[in-house]
Amino acid sequence: MTSTTSPSVLPPSPTGRPSLARGLIFAVMLGLLAIEWSLRSYTSYGATVEREADPALGWRLRTADLAYGESGIPLRINSHGFRDQEWLPPGSEQGATLRIAVLGDSVTFGAGVEETERWTDLLEESMRAETPQRATVVMNFGLPGYTLEQMAQCYEHAVRPHKPDLVLLALNDVSARPASVWEPEHASALAQAVRETALYDFWQRSVSAGNHAQGRRYNSSERAEHRRVQAIWEEPFAPAHEVLWRRFIRRTAELAGEVHSDGSQLVLIPLPAFVHCRHPDRPRLAALLADWDPIHELDRLDTFSAARKVMDPLLKHVAEMGLDPDRIWSTDRESMDQIDPQWADQSLFFLHDPKHFTPRGHAMLADEIHEGLREQGFFGF
Repeated sequence: MTSTTSPSVLPPSPTGRPSLARGLIFAVMLGLLAIEWSLRSYTSYGATVEREADPALGWRLRTADLAYGESGIPLRINSHGFRDQEWLPPGSEQGATLRIAVLGDSVTFGAGVEETERWTDLLEESMRAETPQRATVVMNFGLPGYTLEQMAQCYEHAVRPHKPDLVLLALNDVSARPASVWEPEHASALAQAVRETALYDFWQRSVSAGNHAQGRRYNSSERAEHRRVQAIWEEPFAPAHEVLWRRFIRRTAELAGEVHSDGSQLVLIPLPAFVHCRHPDRPRLAALLADWDPIHELDRLDTFSAARKVMDPLLKHVAEMGLDPDRIWSTDRESMDQIDPQWADQSLFFLHDPKHFTPRGHAMLADEIHEGLREQGFFGF
Protein backbone atom coordinates (compact mmCIF):
# COMPACT_ATOMS: atom_id res chain seq x y z
CA MET A 1 0.00 0.00 0.00
CA THR A 2 1.31 3.33 -0.96
CA SER A 3 1.35 5.77 1.83
CA THR A 4 0.41 9.35 1.16
CA THR A 5 1.34 12.30 3.22
CA SER A 6 -1.17 15.07 3.74
CA PRO A 7 0.01 18.50 2.74
CA SER A 8 1.20 20.51 5.65
CA VAL A 9 -0.91 23.49 6.64
CA LEU A 10 1.18 26.48 7.37
CA PRO A 11 0.11 28.60 10.35
CA PRO A 12 -0.98 32.13 9.51
CA SER A 13 1.75 34.65 9.52
CA PRO A 14 1.78 36.51 12.82
CA THR A 15 2.56 39.68 10.96
CA GLY A 16 -0.70 39.47 8.94
CA ARG A 17 -3.08 39.78 11.87
CA PRO A 18 -2.10 43.33 12.92
CA SER A 19 -2.32 44.42 9.31
CA LEU A 20 -5.83 42.99 9.03
CA ALA A 21 -6.86 44.64 12.30
CA ARG A 22 -5.46 47.99 11.20
CA GLY A 23 -7.32 47.64 7.92
CA LEU A 24 -10.60 46.93 9.69
CA ILE A 25 -10.13 49.84 12.07
CA PHE A 26 -9.31 52.14 9.16
CA ALA A 27 -12.41 50.97 7.26
CA VAL A 28 -14.64 51.51 10.29
CA MET A 29 -13.21 54.99 10.90
CA LEU A 30 -13.63 55.86 7.24
CA GLY A 31 -17.24 54.67 7.37
CA LEU A 32 -17.96 56.71 10.50
CA LEU A 33 -16.43 59.80 8.92
CA ALA A 34 -18.60 59.29 5.85
CA ILE A 35 -21.74 58.98 7.99
CA GLU A 36 -20.72 62.04 10.03
CA TRP A 37 -20.24 64.06 6.84
CA SER A 38 -23.58 62.91 5.44
CA LEU A 39 -25.50 63.73 8.62
CA ARG A 40 -23.99 67.21 8.80
CA SER A 41 -24.46 67.87 5.09
CA TYR A 42 -28.02 66.65 4.63
CA THR A 43 -29.67 66.75 8.09
CA SER A 44 -29.78 68.97 11.19
CA TYR A 45 -27.91 66.45 13.35
CA GLY A 46 -24.87 67.96 15.01
CA ALA A 47 -26.10 71.53 14.56
CA THR A 48 -28.51 71.92 17.46
CA VAL A 49 -28.70 75.04 19.58
CA GLU A 50 -26.38 74.79 22.58
CA ARG A 51 -26.18 76.75 25.80
CA GLU A 52 -23.07 78.23 27.32
CA ALA A 53 -22.48 79.54 30.81
CA ASP A 54 -22.77 83.26 31.47
CA PRO A 55 -21.68 84.74 34.82
CA ALA A 56 -24.44 87.37 34.84
CA LEU A 57 -27.35 85.67 33.10
CA GLY A 58 -26.65 82.10 34.20
CA TRP A 59 -26.56 80.98 30.58
CA ARG A 60 -27.08 82.17 27.04
CA LEU A 61 -26.96 80.55 23.61
CA ARG A 62 -23.74 79.72 21.84
CA THR A 63 -23.04 81.86 18.78
CA ALA A 64 -23.90 80.02 15.57
CA ASP A 65 -24.34 81.03 11.94
CA LEU A 66 -26.66 78.06 11.50
CA ALA A 67 -28.22 75.86 14.14
CA TYR A 68 -31.57 74.17 14.59
CA GLY A 69 -34.28 74.56 17.20
CA GLU A 70 -36.61 72.01 18.71
CA SER A 71 -38.95 72.06 15.70
CA GLY A 72 -36.13 71.84 13.17
CA ILE A 73 -36.36 75.56 12.35
CA PRO A 74 -33.00 77.02 11.26
CA LEU A 75 -31.61 79.57 13.70
CA ARG A 76 -28.80 82.09 13.76
CA ILE A 77 -27.39 83.17 17.10
CA ASN A 78 -25.49 86.45 17.09
CA SER A 79 -22.28 87.23 18.95
CA HIS A 80 -24.26 88.41 21.98
CA GLY A 81 -25.96 85.01 22.34
CA PHE A 82 -29.42 85.96 21.02
CA ARG A 83 -31.46 84.94 18.00
CA ASP A 84 -31.10 88.03 15.86
CA GLN A 85 -28.84 89.81 13.44
CA GLU A 86 -25.72 91.59 14.64
CA TRP A 87 -26.63 94.97 16.10
CA LEU A 88 -24.73 98.13 15.28
CA PRO A 89 -23.36 100.12 18.23
CA PRO A 90 -25.55 103.04 19.36
CA GLY A 91 -24.99 106.17 17.27
CA SER A 92 -23.45 104.32 14.32
CA GLU A 93 -26.64 104.40 12.24
CA GLN A 94 -27.16 107.18 9.73
CA GLY A 95 -30.03 109.52 10.50
CA ALA A 96 -32.60 109.29 13.28
CA THR A 97 -33.11 105.81 14.70
CA LEU A 98 -35.64 104.39 17.12
CA ARG A 99 -34.04 101.55 19.05
CA ILE A 100 -36.43 99.12 20.77
CA ALA A 101 -35.20 96.28 22.99
CA VAL A 102 -37.52 93.35 23.69
CA LEU A 103 -37.07 91.09 26.70
CA GLY A 104 -38.93 87.80 26.86
CA ASP A 105 -38.88 84.03 26.85
CA SER A 106 -39.48 81.34 24.22
CA VAL A 107 -42.52 83.11 22.74
CA THR A 108 -40.48 86.22 21.98
CA PHE A 109 -37.55 84.02 20.93
CA GLY A 110 -39.90 82.59 18.30
CA ALA A 111 -40.12 78.91 19.18
CA GLY A 112 -41.46 77.01 16.19
CA VAL A 113 -41.40 79.86 13.68
CA GLU A 114 -38.90 81.36 11.26
CA GLU A 115 -36.96 84.41 12.40
CA THR A 116 -38.82 86.68 9.96
CA GLU A 117 -42.19 85.39 11.28
CA ARG A 118 -41.65 86.53 14.87
CA TRP A 119 -43.72 89.40 16.22
CA THR A 120 -40.58 91.45 16.92
CA ASP A 121 -39.41 91.22 13.30
CA LEU A 122 -42.91 91.98 12.01
CA LEU A 123 -43.16 94.95 14.38
CA GLU A 124 -39.87 96.33 13.07
CA GLU A 125 -41.07 95.92 9.49
CA SER A 126 -44.41 97.64 10.06
CA MET A 127 -42.88 100.53 12.02
CA ARG A 128 -40.31 101.13 9.32
CA ALA A 129 -43.09 101.21 6.74
CA GLU A 130 -45.08 103.75 8.77
CA THR A 131 -42.16 106.07 9.51
CA PRO A 132 -39.71 105.66 6.59
CA GLN A 133 -37.98 108.92 7.51
CA ARG A 134 -36.68 107.27 10.68
CA ALA A 135 -34.98 103.89 10.95
CA THR A 136 -36.42 101.48 13.50
CA VAL A 137 -34.37 98.68 15.06
CA VAL A 138 -36.14 96.08 17.20
CA MET A 139 -33.58 94.01 19.10
CA ASN A 140 -34.83 90.61 20.27
CA PHE A 141 -33.34 89.57 23.63
CA GLY A 142 -35.82 86.75 24.22
CA LEU A 143 -34.50 83.35 25.29
CA PRO A 144 -36.41 80.12 26.02
CA GLY A 145 -36.89 79.54 29.72
CA TYR A 146 -36.00 83.05 30.85
CA THR A 147 -37.84 84.31 33.91
CA LEU A 148 -38.43 87.90 34.98
CA GLU A 149 -35.27 87.84 37.07
CA GLN A 150 -33.20 86.73 34.10
CA MET A 151 -34.87 89.33 31.90
CA ALA A 152 -33.93 92.00 34.45
CA GLN A 153 -30.34 90.74 34.54
CA CYS A 154 -30.37 90.67 30.76
CA TYR A 155 -31.32 94.34 30.70
CA GLU A 156 -28.56 95.29 33.10
CA HIS A 157 -25.78 93.34 31.39
CA ALA A 158 -26.80 92.88 27.74
CA VAL A 159 -29.42 95.47 26.79
CA ARG A 160 -28.15 98.59 28.55
CA PRO A 161 -25.00 98.98 26.38
CA HIS A 162 -27.26 99.27 23.32
CA LYS A 163 -29.02 102.33 24.78
CA PRO A 164 -32.58 101.56 23.66
CA ASP A 165 -35.20 104.29 23.46
CA LEU A 166 -37.92 101.85 24.49
CA VAL A 167 -37.88 98.54 26.36
CA LEU A 168 -40.72 96.05 25.90
CA LEU A 169 -41.06 93.41 28.61
CA ALA A 170 -43.01 90.41 27.25
CA LEU A 171 -44.34 88.37 30.18
CA ASN A 172 -46.59 85.40 30.84
CA ASP A 173 -48.26 83.70 33.78
CA VAL A 174 -45.10 81.83 34.82
CA SER A 175 -42.60 84.69 34.55
CA ALA A 176 -42.56 84.97 38.35
CA ARG A 177 -41.05 81.53 38.86
CA PRO A 178 -37.48 81.30 40.24
CA ALA A 179 -34.71 81.84 37.72
CA SER A 180 -33.70 78.78 35.79
CA VAL A 181 -30.52 77.11 36.96
CA TRP A 182 -28.22 75.62 34.37
CA GLU A 183 -24.98 73.82 35.16
CA PRO A 184 -22.78 72.70 32.26
CA GLU A 185 -21.87 69.04 32.27
CA HIS A 186 -18.25 68.45 33.19
CA ALA A 187 -16.66 65.91 30.89
CA SER A 188 -13.26 65.08 29.45
CA ALA A 189 -12.17 66.67 26.19
CA LEU A 190 -12.68 63.36 24.37
CA ALA A 191 -16.19 62.90 25.79
CA GLN A 192 -17.09 66.48 24.90
CA ALA A 193 -15.80 66.00 21.37
CA VAL A 194 -17.89 62.85 20.95
CA ARG A 195 -21.03 64.61 22.23
CA GLU A 196 -20.60 67.34 19.63
CA THR A 197 -20.64 64.91 16.71
CA ALA A 198 -23.64 64.44 14.45
CA LEU A 199 -23.46 60.70 15.09
CA TYR A 200 -23.91 61.15 18.83
CA ASP A 201 -26.73 63.61 18.21
CA PHE A 202 -28.40 61.11 15.89
CA TRP A 203 -28.06 58.33 18.48
CA GLN A 204 -29.53 60.46 21.26
CA ARG A 205 -32.46 61.81 19.27
CA SER A 206 -33.41 58.91 17.00
CA VAL A 207 -32.16 55.72 18.63
CA SER A 208 -31.64 56.10 22.37
CA ALA A 209 -34.50 58.50 23.16
CA GLY A 210 -36.77 57.75 20.24
CA ASN A 211 -37.84 60.05 17.47
CA HIS A 212 -38.91 63.47 18.70
CA ALA A 213 -38.71 67.10 17.73
CA GLN A 214 -35.30 68.20 16.57
CA GLY A 215 -33.46 70.36 19.04
CA ARG A 216 -31.20 70.62 22.05
CA ARG A 217 -31.03 67.66 24.42
CA TYR A 218 -32.25 68.19 27.98
CA ASN A 219 -30.56 66.81 31.07
CA SER A 220 -32.26 65.59 34.25
CA SER A 221 -32.11 68.96 36.05
CA GLU A 222 -33.72 70.67 33.08
CA ARG A 223 -36.48 68.08 32.98
CA ALA A 224 -37.08 68.64 36.71
CA GLU A 225 -37.29 72.38 36.02
CA HIS A 226 -39.85 71.68 33.33
CA ARG A 227 -42.00 69.79 35.84
CA ARG A 228 -41.81 72.68 38.30
CA VAL A 229 -42.83 75.13 35.60
CA GLN A 230 -45.70 72.84 34.61
CA ALA A 231 -46.99 72.93 38.18
CA ILE A 232 -46.99 76.74 38.12
CA TRP A 233 -48.68 76.74 34.71
CA GLU A 234 -51.56 74.72 36.10
CA GLU A 235 -52.29 77.17 38.93
CA PRO A 236 -50.05 80.24 38.50
CA PHE A 237 -51.95 82.46 40.93
CA ALA A 238 -52.64 79.90 43.64
CA PRO A 239 -51.99 81.05 47.24
CA ALA A 240 -48.93 78.81 47.31
CA HIS A 241 -47.28 81.09 44.72
CA GLU A 242 -48.09 84.41 46.38
CA VAL A 243 -44.48 84.94 47.48
CA LEU A 244 -43.31 84.55 43.90
CA TRP A 245 -45.64 87.27 42.71
CA ARG A 246 -44.62 89.63 45.50
CA ARG A 247 -41.04 89.26 44.33
CA PHE A 248 -42.23 89.75 40.77
CA ILE A 249 -43.87 93.09 41.66
CA ARG A 250 -40.79 94.32 43.51
CA ARG A 251 -38.37 93.26 40.75
CA THR A 252 -40.53 94.75 38.00
CA ALA A 253 -40.63 98.08 39.84
CA GLU A 254 -36.84 98.00 40.24
CA LEU A 255 -36.37 97.27 36.55
CA ALA A 256 -38.71 100.12 35.58
CA GLY A 257 -36.66 102.47 37.74
CA GLU A 258 -33.42 101.37 36.10
CA VAL A 259 -34.85 101.77 32.61
CA HIS A 260 -36.19 105.24 33.47
CA SER A 261 -32.88 106.36 34.97
CA ASP A 262 -31.18 105.35 31.72
CA GLY A 263 -33.44 107.74 29.80
CA SER A 264 -35.69 105.03 28.36
CA GLN A 265 -39.19 103.79 29.12
CA LEU A 266 -40.53 100.36 30.03
CA VAL A 267 -43.73 98.92 28.57
CA LEU A 268 -45.19 95.70 29.99
CA ILE A 269 -46.66 93.26 27.47
CA PRO A 270 -48.47 90.41 29.27
CA LEU A 271 -48.90 87.91 26.46
CA PRO A 272 -52.16 86.03 25.93
CA ALA A 273 -52.11 82.24 26.12
CA PHE A 274 -54.27 79.42 24.85
CA VAL A 275 -55.42 78.66 28.41
CA HIS A 276 -56.75 82.23 28.65
CA CYS A 277 -58.87 81.74 25.53
CA ARG A 278 -59.97 78.32 26.73
CA HIS A 279 -60.91 79.58 30.21
CA PRO A 280 -61.42 83.37 29.92
CA ASP A 281 -62.82 83.65 33.45
CA ARG A 282 -59.66 82.44 35.13
CA PRO A 283 -57.14 84.93 36.54
CA ARG A 284 -54.50 86.12 34.10
CA LEU A 285 -51.48 88.36 34.51
CA ALA A 286 -52.72 91.17 32.26
CA ALA A 287 -55.81 91.70 34.41
CA LEU A 288 -53.96 91.46 37.73
CA LEU A 289 -51.31 94.02 36.78
CA ALA A 290 -53.91 96.77 37.01
CA ASP A 291 -54.29 96.12 40.76
CA TRP A 292 -50.68 95.60 41.79
CA ASP A 293 -49.12 98.64 43.41
CA PRO A 294 -46.78 100.25 42.38
CA ILE A 295 -46.43 98.66 38.95
CA HIS A 296 -50.08 99.32 38.05
CA GLU A 297 -48.92 102.76 36.90
CA LEU A 298 -46.53 101.36 34.30
CA ASP A 299 -47.47 101.43 30.63
CA ARG A 300 -48.78 98.09 29.40
CA LEU A 301 -50.39 96.57 26.34
CA ASP A 302 -53.01 93.82 26.60
CA THR A 303 -53.68 91.86 23.38
CA PHE A 304 -56.04 89.33 24.93
CA SER A 305 -59.22 90.70 23.36
CA ALA A 306 -57.67 90.39 19.90
CA ALA A 307 -56.64 86.81 20.64
CA ARG A 308 -60.15 85.91 21.83
CA LYS A 309 -61.69 87.43 18.72
CA VAL A 310 -59.79 84.88 16.64
CA MET A 311 -59.89 81.88 18.96
CA ASP A 312 -63.51 82.01 20.20
CA PRO A 313 -65.08 80.94 16.86
CA LEU A 314 -62.49 78.20 16.51
CA LEU A 315 -63.11 76.86 20.01
CA LYS A 316 -66.86 77.01 19.40
CA HIS A 317 -66.45 75.02 16.17
CA VAL A 318 -64.42 72.36 17.98
CA ALA A 319 -67.05 72.09 20.72
CA GLU A 320 -69.84 71.77 18.13
CA MET A 321 -67.96 68.84 16.63
CA GLY A 322 -68.08 67.12 20.03
CA LEU A 323 -64.30 67.36 20.45
CA ASP A 324 -62.29 68.27 23.52
CA PRO A 325 -60.17 71.40 22.88
CA ASP A 326 -57.67 70.25 25.50
CA ARG A 327 -57.06 67.14 23.37
CA ILE A 328 -56.96 69.02 20.08
CA TRP A 329 -54.37 71.51 21.38
CA SER A 330 -52.00 68.93 22.85
CA THR A 331 -49.31 66.44 21.88
CA ASP A 332 -51.96 63.89 20.93
CA ARG A 333 -51.47 63.65 17.16
CA GLU A 334 -54.58 61.53 16.60
CA SER A 335 -56.80 64.12 18.26
CA MET A 336 -55.26 66.94 16.26
CA ASP A 337 -56.06 65.13 13.02
CA GLN A 338 -59.77 65.28 13.87
CA ILE A 339 -60.05 68.99 13.09
CA ASP A 340 -60.28 70.21 9.51
CA PRO A 341 -57.01 71.81 8.32
CA GLN A 342 -58.93 74.86 7.14
CA TRP A 343 -59.97 75.53 10.73
CA ALA A 344 -56.67 74.43 12.23
CA ASP A 345 -54.80 76.99 10.13
CA GLN A 346 -56.74 79.77 11.83
CA SER A 347 -55.35 78.96 15.28
CA LEU A 348 -53.05 81.49 16.91
CA PHE A 349 -51.42 78.67 18.88
CA PHE A 350 -49.78 75.50 17.63
CA LEU A 351 -52.04 72.50 18.03
CA HIS A 352 -49.07 70.33 19.07
CA ASP A 353 -47.61 73.08 21.29
CA PRO A 354 -50.36 75.43 22.55
CA LYS A 355 -47.92 77.44 24.71
CA HIS A 356 -46.40 78.98 21.60
CA PHE A 357 -47.78 81.11 18.81
CA THR A 358 -48.11 80.13 15.18
CA PRO A 359 -46.98 82.59 12.47
CA ARG A 360 -50.59 83.82 12.45
CA GLY A 361 -50.36 84.39 16.21
CA HIS A 362 -47.12 86.34 15.88
CA ALA A 363 -48.69 88.50 13.17
CA MET A 364 -51.61 89.27 15.49
CA LEU A 365 -49.22 90.26 18.28
CA ALA A 366 -47.21 92.52 15.98
CA ASP A 367 -50.33 94.32 14.73
CA GLU A 368 -51.79 94.81 18.19
CA ILE A 369 -48.51 95.95 19.77
CA HIS A 370 -47.85 98.34 16.89
CA GLU A 371 -51.30 99.86 17.29
CA GLY A 372 -50.94 100.03 21.07
CA LEU A 373 -47.60 101.84 20.87
CA ARG A 374 -49.08 104.31 18.43
CA GLU A 375 -52.10 105.00 20.64
CA GLN A 376 -49.89 105.54 23.70
CA GLY A 377 -47.75 108.04 21.82
CA PHE A 378 -44.50 106.10 21.68
CA PHE A 379 -43.93 107.05 18.05
CA GLY A 380 -42.92 110.49 19.23
CA PHE A 381 -39.42 109.41 20.23
